[in-house]
Amino acid sequence: MTNEAIPSVPAIKSRMITEARPVAYWIDQFSANGIRVSARRIKELAREHKCFCPFTEPMLLLPEHVDQLFAEALKCRSNSISEEKHGGSKGASMNSPKANTIAKAREKLKKRMRELS
Repeated sequence: MTNEAIPSVPAIKSRMITEARPVAYWIDQFSANGIRVSARRIKELAREHKCFCPFTEPMLLLPEHVDQLFAEALKCRSNSISEEKHGGSKGASMNSPKANTIAKAREKLKKRMRELS
């Protein structure tokens, strides 16, 4: 890999200053184009896929971050549609690690509530 392929730190910083925008800006842009999306959902996706400018408050997104988030959202949507067509389950399986964690947490909470009563 050559040094030319790696952007310099000043180049990254200048793009953050000139092109990065807060989530509210992107919400306004979507709204102006008839697209309804919540700030909460954008932030969740941005954190999940690590598509945002780090160390900024408020969260800033570059145009390519927004493109990547929409690509990820479309991937997820097409996966759920194909599952429906093929008889698959759209929801979480009860055998999934997340479902098991939730079940364990419920049991602990019930046990704790019994101890306190």
